[in-house]
Amino acid sequence: MQFKKFYEEYNSAEAIEQKRLEQLEKEQAFNRLEDEFSIKGIQYHFPENTLQHTIKEALEGKVKNASLYAAELGSAIRSFVSMPDKSIEERTAYREMALKQVEYITEHYFDDDKKAASFVNEINKYYENDVLWGKGYVVIDNSDLEPFKGYNSPLSGEITF
Repeated sequence: MQFKKFYEEYNSAEAIEQKRLEQLEKEQAFNRLEDEFSIKGIQYHFPENTLQHTIKEALEGKVKNASLYAAELGSAIRSFVSMPDKSIEERTAYREMALKQVEYITEHYFDDDKKAASFVNEINKYYENDVLWGKGYVVIDNSDLEPFKGYNSPLSGEITF
């Protein structure tokens, strides 16, 4: 009887909601971008031709930990892939917030307009792929990676043999 009572209380709607609230509070209490250990001690190494690598290269020497910033911003831009437990509205909000961050970066960290435009174009490519991913499409674009650069591209109109 005691176990049955405990089981019913533990799985009640109120108890489940309380557990979710506690978990959300724990997640929000810890912010990797403010944690002193993360800012000073952790360095991520991203493969070339990735979103995070692009962001890290743009912010290197301009923020305290460019790799951590790149990991967080890249995760927000690719929210449909990196945040499967969030709702569609939350993922969209994270992605839109990330675009605002990209605007801020281009306004404050780039002196050259061409480099800023190139950075925004690269970010927009990942943004658009994430939107398509959210609509159910699988987006795979390896055209910028070796050895795929030398292959035919239907967009370029060039043919290689």
